[in-house]
Amino acid sequence: WFDYPKGQMWVRKNAQFGEPFDYDASGLVIESPDDTYRRAVVKNVVAGSPAAAAGVALDDEVVSVDGAPVAGMTLDAIRAKLRRAGTRVRLEVRRGQTTQVAELALRTLI
Repeated sequence: WFDYPKGQMWVRKNAQFGEPFDYDASGLVIESPDDTYRRAVVKNVVAGSPAAAAGVALDDEVVSVDGAPVAGMTLDAIRAKLRRAGTRVRLEVRRGQTTQVAELALRTLI
């Protein structure tokens, strides 16, 4: 529960308490720019993150993830591949008229 006026939050253990919680390990926020959900565009790159180190930039369009075309993936599937700290992910990104490959060495960010 959140008590905004007092600036407090209460939490209660649930069935998943104690299980590992993997969160983004890339430093990327991606969204689909339209209702087809067949495209993924970078909406934020965390400074100092694996994505920033690999040269991924705001508004880059992710074309493929580890060789799999984004058009055949859900955003959740893409995000799941970006959660595995300790692994490498190869992104093909389009910036304007050029396409480049960025290899991200994923690591725990939080």
